Amino acid sequence: MNDRTKELAEQAGFEPMAGGYHGYDDNLELFAELIRQDAMEEAAKICDQLNYNGMNSLHCAQAIRNRAEEDLL
Repeated sequence: MNDRTKELAEQAGFEPMAGGYHGYDDNLELFAELIRQDAMEEAAKICDQLNYNGMNSLHCAQAIRNRAEEDLL
């Protein structure tokens, strides 16, 4: 679990404990929403940067897909 994921888990109300985090269904729903919002913001930042460099939406979509593949590695 990376630092950003840990931060979002704690924002959602999960409590750190040995071997992971403890929480409830309400925490899980909020955690999923925070992850979604975080991912959307990262995608927007990629598009903003590409737009600044004069590239179009097709470049932006491909850059987001490339970033997602890198994150899986």
